[in-house]
Amino acid sequence: MYRVPIVDDDANTRDALGAMLRDAGHVVTLARDRAEALRLAVMVNPQVIFRMLGHVTCAAISPSGAVSKR
Repeated sequence: MYRVPIVDDDANTRDALGAMLRDAGHVVTLARDRAEALRLAVMVNPQVIFRMLGHVTCAAISPSGAVSKR
């Protein structure tokens, strides 16, 4: 189980990815933008952050700052 904030300005995308990760047993928080994501990151202490970058690229950012683009 991971603590996973999801950052995306599109509510449908946020909700769909959030539901998928919750179903997989992860603790999910949702953010609309970078400012909200930064506030959540301080409170949640995430292990991974999903952030949408454009239409098809998603980045998973680990606490160490490593970025894995998909």
